Amino acid sequence: MFYSTYLGGGSNEQGTAIAADASGSAYVTGITLSTNFPTVNAFQPASGLPVFFASFDAFAAKINNTSPSGGRAMTIGFWKNWASCTTSSNNKKPTIDQTLAAAGSTGEVVSAQNPGSGYPAFAPTIYLRLLGSTATLNSAPDCSKAVNLLNKTTIDGKTRNSNDPAFNLAAQLLATELNFTAGAAKNGTVLNSVNQAVLLLGKYNFNGLTHDKISAADTTTMNNLATILDNYNNTP
Repeated sequence: MFYSTYLGGGSNEQGTAIAADASGSAYVTGITLSTNFPTVNAFQPASGLPVFFASFDAFAAKINNTSPSGGRAMTIGFWKNWASCTTSSNNKKPTIDQTLAAAGSTGEVVSAQNPGSGYPAFAPTIYLRLLGSTATLNSAPDCSKAVNLLNKTTIDGKTRNSNDPAFNLAAQLLATELNFTAGAAKNGTVLNSVNQAVLLLGKYNFNGLTHDKISAADTTTMNNLATILDNYNNTP
């Protein structure tokens, strides 16, 4: 799965067809009973009949899978899809590669022992840092590591760990940091969660391959932080 989203209002919808273009944008047609079906520049922006008529309206919608232009965070699926190292990378801008390059020599720090000045400049010991390259802007040296981590898999791609709280947190954390670097809006709660997540993963020597045994209390904290970051990454 490259990305997912929700489409609909407060009543019933039924999709009748779906297609995708070369950039990954989806086109969906169907019918809806909702009086609050979301519309943007619609030919008919509201339901065509009074609410007491149980009659469907037709819809055609484009779900735009484009690079972030600032202000809006993108999902884990977006970042996995827009990468030079994915099998579906043909005709897709290498956004993750360019974003890693934009992070400079600091990179995207996933796990560190010392807060330093906080995001993005954590201090040693740093256990996992993902880097791009301005010399090879469209082909980041750590592209495959980043995509594997977003897949909740070890950075070598060998072991999937979707039920591991550390790998689940690391995936949401990396997507959030990529969104920050790409220009998405920050808020205090999310920024604080990023700082907590990096140091908590560092506490357990998380390096993208292994980590130390996690206490029950910190398992709960990791899951809570992952939820906060997941909500941010899926902000409409």
